Amino acid sequence: MSNNRKNNRNYNRALSLILAALMVLTAFPAVGISAFALDGEDVVAENVTQTGTVENDTQDETGTNTPADTVQGQTGKDGQTSGTTDTSGQENAQNETGTDQTGTGNSGQSEEPQTQEEPVVEAPVYVPQTFKLSKSLYEYTGSACKPGVTVIDSGGNVIAGSMYTLTYSNNVKIGKASVKVTFRGDYSGTKVLNFTIGPKGTTAVKGADKASKFTIKWKKQTANTTGYQIQYSTSKTFASGNKYVTISGTKKTSRTITKLLPLSAYYVRVRTYKTIGKTNYYSPWSNTITYNKYAVPNMGKLTNGDQLAVLAKRYVGKIRYKWGGRTFAGVSCLGFARLMAAMYSVNLPMSHKLIKKVGKAVSYANAKPGDLICYGSHVGIYIGNGKMVDSTRYRHGVSIRSVELKKLKTVRRIVGN
Repeated sequence: MSNNRKNNRNYNRALSLILAALMVLTAFPAVGISAFALDGEDVVAENVTQTGTVENDTQDETGTNTPADTVQGQTGKDGQTSGTTDTSGQENAQNETGTDQTGTGNSGQSEEPQTQEEPVVEAPVYVPQTFKLSKSLYEYTGSACKPGVTVIDSGGNVIAGSMYTLTYSNNVKIGKASVKVTFRGDYSGTKVLNFTIGPKGTTAVKGADKASKFTIKWKKQTANTTGYQIQYSTSKTFASGNKYVTISGTKKTSRTITKLLPLSAYYVRVRTYKTIGKTNYYSPWSNTITYNKYAVPNMGKLTNGDQLAVLAKRYVGKIRYKWGGRTFAGVSCLGFARLMAAMYSVNLPMSHKLIKKVGKAVSYANAKPGDLICYGSHVGIYIGNGKMVDSTRYRHGVSIRSVELKKLKTVRRIVGN
């Protein structure tokens, strides 16, 4: 009975040691399995390598799962391990310096990633920059004039009308008026914009339209009016080449304009004005009147005589002769030469005496197409090979004929060398 109790105690002690070894194996799988042999009452622990493979996942101090070491081999007769052993897991789990596998620190713990602070971007500050009036010139009516205002800030945004107030001054009578823009809310400051109130305007009426002059008429306007101003131009939009005629007083209601470019279209308009002190205040312009009865097509710039010769041949048999005529309705010899040159913006005189002096003189032997063949009281356009284009009575209009050398007075070159 006593031997049985002794054996039971030894068995229990051995079982406790085995359980403790298993716990150690679970905590430190790289150490291997410890087997315990009983030798009487003493317990001797012998290291025995497991046959087969043991894989276990452990967690490092940061809580990240790390694959357990893999151990392979067989147990020999002498209890020594044969085969190969992978100990990389041991080194990764613990080393002498305490540096973890990734080498992120000496404490064996991974450093927390540092977060860079976002730079603070300040919102752009926009200020009122551009001011536009809906209308800058008003016609006097006796009532207050109040043009609208559009304000655009430095960012190109239209500022809402609720962000400012408008205050008008001197906006009833003829003269200089203004509107004051006062900002509020997100904007501050003020801006004064000026506009003009002129006298009541007039209406233009078309008068005579002739080859070298025209007559412009308008309705009389006497109230708050000192006089009238006429504007005329070859530009339909009055963009350039504008000329002005100022008429003092209100009695006259027409004016004839002379010294015009030959065979050109003209555009004309009229306005009234009121003098206050030393300043003239003008009304808006009237409607535009067009004078183009004798206008010719614009062929561009004349750069060589061939252009003029080709153009002259184009009208052979298409324009009748008319004494003193200078339009497509009928031309004289001078009128035809002048008409062709006018289409290239070249102004030739309607005089036999003066036309013999235009350009420069050349000999007939050196004549080129486009040169003027001048006689005592006749002129034609040379087209080469001893021929010219002219307008004659006996040929009933524009035709081609040979140059008569016996009557030739001079050859004039109006373009080129």
